[in-house]
Amino acid sequence: MAFSATASVHTLANHIGAVRTYLHLLSGLAGFSTSQQQEILHNNANMLDRLRRASDMLANLHEPWQEMSDVPVSVNDCLVSALNAVYPQLMESSHTDNLAEELGAHIHILLSPNLPPVFTASEMLTEAFRVILKNARDALREMGRIGDLWISSQQVSGGPENRASRIHVTIKDSGPGIPKEHLAHIFDMGWTTKEGQGMGFGLFWARDYVEGLRGQLEVESVWGEGATFHIYLPVEK
Repeated sequence: MAFSATASVHTLANHIGAVRTYLHLLSGLAGFSTSQQQEILHNNANMLDRLRRASDMLANLHEPWQEMSDVPVSVNDCLVSALNAVYPQLMESSHTDNLAEELGAHIHILLSPNLPPVFTASEMLTEAFRVILKNARDALREMGRIGDLWISSQQVSGGPENRASRIHVTIKDSGPGIPKEHLAHIFDMGWTTKEGQGMGFGLFWARDYVEGLRGQLEVESVWGEGATFHIYLPVEK
């Protein structure tokens, strides 16, 4: 129940933020060129769909015990949604010259097209990615300077139980990294280094969720050289 409600709340906030930004753009539509106006108005259908999904989520929140059905989900779509949730400036800013300064990071995205779907609930997979991306963002902010964040997805072969194919998602940051003595604990329930800020729940839940899909969530890090999270997801139902 808690997992479902948490994912729904974050996704709902994402939908509301996107619609708010779109309305802001519409209010200043006259200040854009004709081609920019057409590009903005082209998102009408997308915004209406977001409102529909937000309405459906609100209607279902009064029954948090209901099971979320597994459906074919695009990993890339969930990654983009999670990234927009962690860095809302990506949707709100129309100026790219100072975007890295606004974000505190240079974001490098390399998503393989035409990936097979993963069978899960999109809100849950988005939330798992959001947890990891938020940790990367927080690590970069500790550096006090603009860092780098790499996000990639690809289909790979092999893995546990000789599965024929999996999707490998990599989220890597150039932050301070994770001390060796902490690596064994970051997925423990209640463990956190953020005094008074974190509950130590996010990464514990993310790994539990990924493993529930028969996937894997792993981390590697060298202190002073950043951290890399590897997420492996099965593509068969």
